[in-house]
Formats: sequence, structure tokens, C-alpha cells
Amino acid sequence: MSRNFGSHTLRQSFNSRNVVNAGVKLYFSHFKLYSNLSLRACLWGLIPIYGWGKFTAISALISRLAFCKLVNQPESVQAAYRYINSRSREFLILGNLLTMILGLCLFSLFISIVGILVILGIVIITIELRRAPNILITVTIVVITIVAAIIFAVLGWITLRLFIGDLPLAIEKNITLREAVSRSWQLTKGYLGHIQAIQALYILVLVPLLMLTTTISIVLFYPLVRILPVSLYFFIPWVAGISTGFLIGVIAIPPWQAIKAVFYYEVRNYKEGLGLELRDRER
Repeated sequence: MSRNFGSHTLRQSFNSRNVVNAGVKLYFSHFKLYSNLSLRACLWGLIPIYGWGKFTAISALISRLAFCKLVNQPESVQAAYRYINSRSREFLILGNLLTMILGLCLFSLFISIVGILVILGIVIITIELRRAPNILITVTIVVITIVAAIIFAVLGWITLRLFIGDLPLAIEKNITLREAVSRSWQLTKGYLGHIQAIQALYILVLVPLLMLTTTISIVLFYPLVRILPVSLYFFIPWVAGISTGFLIGVIAIPPWQAIKAVFYYEVRNYKEGLGLELRDRER
């Protein structure tokens, strides 16, 4: 059995590669629409707190439109946006919650990496100088590294379970934020390996994009080295980094949200016999 969207077909055999392929094809079928929405989302994302909620809402809007296409019930952008807007408070809370979890996850990963490098440095110095390291400092660094690694593992696991936390809120009717989080927890159960595979495959897809945007940034910002005074050189990497990150976000978010919609569709189809109906129309 297959599901048509645009000129592409989604095979209903659950496979991580098929999910990524279907999501990317769905994105290219609606490239202009999804890209415009992604640009709006990323612009909002530059504003802390409220903007992060709008970023999450507009990103979820892309998934809602993609999901409606998958179930052969296309919805206008205006209608979908009205529904998303009616849940602004929930998306504000969810967006900041996800941002906080992701931030803590990345920070703990950074601390883990730094701790490991410091420990390796201590070992190398000890071998070279043939002198015992300070036990208290070494033990402290080891403990901090282990704790940070555990925090990263726990937060990473939570992130996987909240992989589609925004989709029930964007798609299912009469559902609270707590129920949406619970739905994501329920639907991702038993599929964490698939989610990790999807993330890995998508990162591979993004590698050429990362190389391209980095090259563009170098080409665009290199002339500034000759124009700006030496005292402002410090700001060039920051501006280049933010610009590159923004560009990557605009391009990367739409296919990612489409991939999430495909995953959500497939998992619900397998677990609940979704058929062709949206959850709110089933009730």
C-alpha cells in the first residue's frame, strides 16, 4: 500500500531511510511554502522567550501541513495557522521547555568533552614529567566529567522521547500540553533506535549543506578583513557564525519537520491504525 503526495510516494513499510526519503521528497514538493514558513520561524527564533514559542509553533505548522498532505486532507495555510495560533500559550511553554532541555544537553556535552580532554592532558603530562598528578584536582575533574556525561545521557534520552512533542499539539484536537507530551512519550516507545537512525541519516544529508554555507560565509566575510579595523576583527567570527547558523536553520528546519510528520504518521498508523483520518476527525 502506498500514499501519494505531490509526485512522490510514501511506502508504508516502516524504515528509517524511507522516513527520511519521504520527508525530504515531501519538503521538495512544497519547497517554496515550507521555506517561507521556516524563514519566519527562524526570524522569531532570534527573540528569546516569546520568539522561541513562535519558532516552535511555526515549525509545528509545517508538520501539520505535511501531515494533512499525507492523509490526503490538504489544509490551507490560513486555516492551519489559525489552529496553531489558538494554541499559542501551549507552544510558548513547549518551545521554552525544549530550548532549555536542548541547551542543558549541549552544555553537559561540552563539559563532558572538556573534562575528557583535561583528563587526557593530565595523563600525558604525568607520563612526560613522570610525576604524580594532584589527586584532589584529578578526582574532581573525573567526577564532574562523569556527572556531566550522565546528565547528557539522561537529557538526550528525554529529547528522543519528546522527538514529536510538538506534533500532537499541532494536529490533535482538544489535547492539553501535558497530554501532548504524554502522546510523544507513548508514540516514541520502542522507536528510539529508529529516531537515532533518522537523526544520523539526516545529519549525513546536512553535511553538504554545512560545507556549502561555511564556504559562502568565508566568501562573504573575508573582504571585511581588509575593510574593518583590527580592533573589530573579534566580531567577524561571531557575525559569520550567527549568519551561517541562521541560514542552515532556514534550510534545515522544513525537511526536518516533514520527516517528523512522516514518522508521526507511520507510528500512529502502526500503533493505532490511523487510516486516512486525523485524530480530531476520528472523534
